[in-house]
Amino acid sequence: MIYELLLRNLTNSIYGGLLVAVVVLIRLAVRRRVSKSYICILWILVGLRLIIPASIESPVGILPQISLGHSRVLETEDHYYSEEPTGPVFDESDGSSAHDIESTAAETEISVQSDSEYITVASIQKTKINIPEIVWLAGCVLMLGYMAITWMIMGRKVRFAVPESFRIHIKPSDATDSEVRIYFTEDIRVPFLFGLVKPKIYLPYGLSENDRVHVIRHELAHIRRCDHITKPAFFAVLAFYWYNPLIWLAFILFSSDMEMACDELVVDSYDESARNGYADALLSVAGKNRGIRMFSIPFGSAPIKERISRVMSYKRNGWVIKVSSIIVIAILSMVFSSVHATADQGETIITDYDLVVPVIDEATGERFLLIPYYKDLNAYELVESRDELETKVRENSDMFWYERPLSDYQIRKNAATGLEYIVKNGDALWESHVLLRDDHDRKIYDSLARDYSERYTEVIPDAEVGYIYASYEVMGLAERYDNGFLFLQTGTLMYIDLRDPEAYGWRLALTTDEYLRLEKWMSERKDSSFDHTDFEAWKPVLDELDIEYDITLDPESKRYQGAVRWLENTRGKFPAEGMSEEQIEEQIRYTIKSFDEDGDEVPFGTVPGMLVTEENDKDRKTIIQIPDDIRQMMFDLNKEEFIKWNGCGGDTERSDIYQAYQEQATKGDRLKGTWTLSQYERLYINFFVEAVKSENPEWQPGDDFDDELINAITRDQIETHIYVDGSELKYDPAQFVTEESCVSESPDGQ
Repeated sequence: MIYELLLRNLTNSIYGGLLVAVVVLIRLAVRRRVSKSYICILWILVGLRLIIPASIESPVGILPQISLGHSRVLETEDHYYSEEPTGPVFDESDGSSAHDIESTAAETEISVQSDSEYITVASIQKTKINIPEIVWLAGCVLMLGYMAITWMIMGRKVRFAVPESFRIHIKPSDATDSEVRIYFTEDIRVPFLFGLVKPKIYLPYGLSENDRVHVIRHELAHIRRCDHITKPAFFAVLAFYWYNPLIWLAFILFSSDMEMACDELVVDSYDESARNGYADALLSVAGKNRGIRMFSIPFGSAPIKERISRVMSYKRNGWVIKVSSIIVIAILSMVFSSVHATADQGETIITDYDLVVPVIDEATGERFLLIPYYKDLNAYELVESRDELETKVRENSDMFWYERPLSDYQIRKNAATGLEYIVKNGDALWESHVLLRDDHDRKIYDSLARDYSERYTEVIPDAEVGYIYASYEVMGLAERYDNGFLFLQTGTLMYIDLRDPEAYGWRLALTTDEYLRLEKWMSERKDSSFDHTDFEAWKPVLDELDIEYDITLDPESKRYQGAVRWLENTRGKFPAEGMSEEQIEEQIRYTIKSFDEDGDEVPFGTVPGMLVTEENDKDRKTIIQIPDDIRQMMFDLNKEEFIKWNGCGGDTERSDIYQAYQEQATKGDRLKGTWTLSQYERLYINFFVEAVKSENPEWQPGDDFDDELINAITRDQIETHIYVDGSELKYDPAQFVTEESCVSESPDGQ
């Protein structure tokens, strides 16, 4: 397996090196005539080519087909044998049978385990990891380890950065994300952007106000371009090609071009005076970015002289250059992703939705086809094989597949439904994998399927090919019937009646607790004797599980009014024109489950009282009494994390403590109590910092300290000196953090 990965990596490395050379030549040819944004796109195409483990055959492909070494898989008479036991795979294209496989195996000294349901084939070649594989893997691990360690170091370096206390007017086009925060810290010398999901801008103290404006606009340009994601992603790709100097060159030039592309975005609207100010800002940080890790984006990186020269001579590209650049990029993207097709290759690995996969039932010997349909669905029913379906093979398609060994997969049967699936070993079909087999190459392909954002189930009825399911079928949360499809979705139990495309059958809204109880019941399939498509038949089960379904609609109740108000706000108009009384009642009955008796909305997954509204927002930051046990839990957790992370904190189980409080608090106290508990948490951590610094004034978060110093502290010792100041809890460290203060006192002395 490692050998196969290394061979593929070497092949991709050669392709990638050729493409780097092409981009470097283009970069030199266009120089300042084309925006760096277009050059960055070419670098991203290089990175994508390095992570795509297969090539598209195309007449326009200029890259040669490369084959390195031999695969450690034995191919005999067009059959594919993996080194490990697999489920049986039947190939209809050449009429092979189990008998043929046994005969072939005997001729090549391959053992067949005849007393098993599965045909077990072992290659006579031995698998072992040799020195090149060890060296390559070691390099990958070191590179990824360096990436992880430096990321953590940067995170600790800015752990205690201070949020901004000023506002700078920035044009709306620059204000790309209202959640972007700006922080100041003494531990850096140059501004930079850091973070993946929620990037933050970090500024050093002493930066002039004029420089701040340019710096912030530059960093916002990085966010608009998603550079905080693409740069570390490119390095992660580099980690697997660490031995190729051309890939290192690509990373260095990409980082440089990325900075200049952001310069162009910023100065595009500047006059000459503003450009001079921007150039001065670049000069002010020149040479100071040593020590800034490559996974942050420092303002002063890349060649300063070249950046200033480009800033002062910048001219916006005309539409001719823009259109030409887009055309060139489109052409190169096709060239980059393809290799030149050869006459004897025959098949490609770009597959059409209609490609079918022949498999065989190990119990009955019946032949089936695995039929892919959508790339974000990951489980398929196996339908009976028919000759005419076998002719539907690879043509043009936007689905891309990469090679996986057959030993990674096996055929499984769903005991509840009797359906069979080909699945990845060790997985419960919850990974969005779409699997199919290429008859020409004798290989399994696994799609680069994206995780779908909403957990929904969709059924595609087709008289010829059967039905296709999402993962709820396998997880026991969905069932197919002759006339429809029943599934349990987040917050909903629904039956879709396929006979009537205008109606969905019926649905029942569920609270969080109701959903969890029903999910457990359905997963265990405690009772399958009743008609699951009939809502009336569900009522005894709903009664048993204490699930509300027969709601009395009282237009005078706050709950009813809250549901109607929500429908009016979200639909624009409710009821809509043409809605029948039955439809109006059904909409209200479904929506009302999301409201409590006071008419307050309770979003799925939360408890009542945790939704911030205009009414409660003004007083939610109010200090109230928090139960003793909750405060003790928060104190103990903060102490544990403070010691574990050397004062840098952690994020292990705080949310569990907040949830525990919210579940036991009254509805009216939940928002205020959550705010108050966060105040206690902040003071606990601050006190631990002060306690350590009282013993070692030079201590900084991340440095070692004596654990006993923190272990000796009790919650009472801290809370004795806490007082309420408006909407906050405060304390004066000087009152109780001294040489002989509470740090050394024992709990018995309280």
